[in-house]
Amino acid sequence: MKTVAGLLNGPGGTLLIGVTDAREPIGLDDDYALVKPANADGYVGWLDTLREMSLGHSGAHRVQIRVEVIAGRDVCRLDVPASSRPILAKGKDGDVLYERRNNSTRVVPAAEVEEFIADRFGPGSSPSAGHGR
Repeated sequence: MKTVAGLLNGPGGTLLIGVTDAREPIGLDDDYALVKPANADGYVGWLDTLREMSLGHSGAHRVQIRVEVIAGRDVCRLDVPASSRPILAKGKDGDVLYERRNNSTRVVPAAEVEEFIADRFGPGSSPSAGHGR
């Protein structure tokens, strides 16, 4: 969810689960073994719940999740649009603002959050926190 939050706070993008860095589909069988029912529906349901818990409704409802078959393997695709307002993710020590930069997701330092939000979303924008806060 860290990457999803970073994409929401940045330019948006697509996240693929079940694909290697070399762009080879490896599938979701190991992931399916951890959810009930152990199939695409169970996985999407689990991922949707995780998304809601981590990003709150404001972040969760923007992201589209679907499972597609690529080269005979199930791959999960998350289409993440750029958000119109900052989205905070629930972290271990409270809510966190992430940004996606190049090929990594980073925490916006607390001392720079206001400036980041003003630059990216406009002055006076307020963040939408996980769990609806």
